[in-house]
Formats: sequence, C-alpha cells, structure tokens
Amino acid sequence: MTIDTTQSVSSSSPSVDRIVDRLVDLIRTRTAKPAIELHVEAADGTSISGARLRDCSMSTLAVPDLLDTKYGGPYLLPDDFEAPVNPGNGVPMVLLAQWNFARLPHLDGFPQNGLLQCFVDATDDTLDPDFTTFDDDDNIDDGKTWESWKIRYIPANLLLTDAAYAAQVITPHWQLRHGGVKPTNVPFDDENMQFKLHGEATSQPMGVTDYRYEDLLESCLEQLDDDDRELLDGKYTDVESLLFDRISGDGHRIGGYPLFTQDDPRTYMDEEEAADLVMVAQINSIEFKMMLGDNGIGHIFIPAEALHDLDFDQAFYQWDCY
Repeated sequence: MTIDTTQSVSSSSPSVDRIVDRLVDLIRTRTAKPAIELHVEAADGTSISGARLRDCSMSTLAVPDLLDTKYGGPYLLPDDFEAPVNPGNGVPMVLLAQWNFARLPHLDGFPQNGLLQCFVDATDDTLDPDFTTFDDDDNIDDGKTWESWKIRYIPANLLLTDAAYAAQVITPHWQLRHGGVKPTNVPFDDENMQFKLHGEATSQPMGVTDYRYEDLLESCLEQLDDDDRELLDGKYTDVESLLFDRISGDGHRIGGYPLFTQDDPRTYMDEEEAADLVMVAQINSIEFKMMLGDNGIGHIFIPAEALHDLDFDQAFYQWDCY
C-alpha cells in the first residue's frame, strides 16, 4: 500500500501515535538484533549525552586509559606492529576510535577480547600520481587502492600487562591547514581530546535509513487493518517523523543497524555483497567537540565470514554528513 503524501498535518493525533506504535512493534519484531550501545562516560562514572555533553568542559569527562574503549587520544603500538601512516607522505594517522571487547558486554558473533582500532589520515594531501603499491612478492599490485583510513585488530595476548608495558605509546598530532582548519578526516577539535566509552547490551530494530527499510515499512503497513490505513492517508509526513524519532538508529554502537545522513552506500553494491555485510561499529559526531564534517556519522562494515575469522583487513570505514 502507498500512503498519500500530498497532505500532512502539523501535529500527530493519538490515533496516529497508536498506529506508529503498532508499526514500531512490527518492525522491531521482524528485525531487532543484539547490539552494544556506547555512551560517553563522565568523570563520576555516569553517562553523559545530548546538551549536557555538548556544553560540558573536557575536565568533567572520564579520562580513558590506553586500553579503554574510546575515541581519540594516544594508543599502544605493540611489538611487530607499525604505526599507520599516509603512504604518500609518511605522516602518521590519528586514532579515531578503539574498542576493547574484553571490557564490553558479550555480543554473539563479535570478538570476545582483543582491541579493534580505526585510524584516519591526518593530512589532506592527495597521493603522488606515481605512488605504487606492491604485493608480498614485491610485484606491482594494480588492484590495491589506498584509503584515508586503517582498521586493525590486536589480539588479546598482545595486550597482557607485560606486553602492553613494553609497547610504544603513540600520541596524536596533525598540522592545521591555512586558516587554522583541521584535516578533513580528523573530527577532534584538538590533539588532546579523547572520550572514554562504556557499553550497554541492547536490542535494536532496523533504522529508517537502511536500504531495506522502505520495503520493510511497506510490508508492515499491509499488516494494518483498513481503518488504520485509511486514517494514515494524508499523514505520511507525521508518520515518517515519528518513526524517525522512535527507530532512527542514532547514537554510538557496536553491531545493530546503521544510521546515515546520506544514502546507504549498500544501495549501490551487488545485492549479495550488501546483504553479507555486518556493521561492526557506528561512530557518531559529538556536537562542537568531535565533528565528522557537518555533524556526520561514521561506520565500519565487514563481510560476515571475515568477522568470524577476525580478518579485519576486509573491513572498511566510511562516513557521511549533512
């Protein structure tokens, strides 16, 4: 069924609210899956979000240690690991986020320990057109493209006390562009900015920007009786707004479903390839402190089998903004 979108009302009615509740229940029943909701931690150990987080000073936030789940700050570099760099100019990348699975709630299908890290380029330089990559046999690798990010997984045995103590600590640094503008891919206001995160097990339904959502909503609308479908005619704008408020998928998360500010990139992928991707993490902007472009959102995706094998070389990072 298609709802008439030519009319809308300025505010929802109790009847519309009731029908939206029904739609949310249907969507949740069909699609909800376990996830870990992540919250920025204040110095007193409580969660801090919204306007309170936006307006607070950094001194009121918890200071993460090197193995915490966090955004930004210094990171450990175990033996046999190299600091990620821009391959064109050798400038070290910046830690965007890391997740310590041993310090987070259990989530089926995800690592139970170890450290996952995501780095972003700290320059806006483009690669030299003569830049070439090589495979393990020192042959030119024409199929390899350089990205402005690096994702890697550090096994738990390299995070033991002795190993961590012996590891190098790498601190973030970047050069401001002309006019004091930070590099495009770096969201932090300054090099000392970092945010400790703690996790809470939850269940999340598919959000309204998922590439499969329109078909799902159409199917759920067909489950309504004739009176309810007729009542929704001309109120589609209100229904969309209420559904977004209820199941947008906003926030910081491991697992679950993504929220996009632009089109879902999986829309343009091969159907089987898109369906096989698992969202590893969602990284949301923190207003006025950690901004991915104009209040954007970042995501890490990985094929399901690669996640099972902890093969994060197959993972990729993308972000979009308003």
